[in-house]
Amino acid sequence: MTVPFAAAVIGQTAPPAEEPITPIVAAEIPDQGKIALGESLFNDARLSHDNAIACGSCHRLDLSGDDGQVRSAAAEGGLLDFNSPTVFNAFLSFRLNWRGNFRTIEEQNEAVLLDDRLMNTSWEELLPELRSDPDYAARFSALYGTAPDRTTVLDALAAFQRSLATPNARFDHYLKGERHALTAEEEQGYRLFRATRRALAQILKS
Repeated sequence: MTVPFAAAVIGQTAPPAEEPITPIVAAEIPDQGKIALGESLFNDARLSHDNAIACGSCHRLDLSGDDGQVRSAAAEGGLLDFNSPTVFNAFLSFRLNWRGNFRTIEEQNEAVLLDDRLMNTSWEELLPELRSDPDYAARFSALYGTAPDRTTVLDALAAFQRSLATPNARFDHYLKGERHALTAEEEQGYRLFRATRRALAQILKS
């Protein structure tokens, strides 16, 4: 007899043999200078056309790494077709952006900077502004041995974003074997997720 998908998911209580999720670990980025430089760039509105917004405007670290909006504002004043994804732990994703069309943080960052609906800038506009800032000029020279350029700006931004890991949350402790780290309701939700994932995998194989 074939069991309906929904019934199979809801009725399953036994966990699968392997966890589909692993605990979050902090990224190893030894150069704290690059992280600090990247943080400055992340919060600098000069990375957008006409100094309109910073990366941190839509990815607020005091919230959940996004802007809390259903649909984020576009550069021209309208609304985008999507909201801002969180930047926390984004470096662990093998695909980035809602469409999953970017493989690296650097690649996505450049696309966001140049997108006319997002940061709406160009390297021809951005780099002269950074190079004319004595503080940036000194920091880039000390860290990279050169003035700000496309490669070093993207590298510093990515270094900061890779530092935005959130290890040791209650869920991480649960995954490490501390079964009382979650409430009964949270654990049931995770069991439902695992069951759904396994049922979908079986459907795809059939």
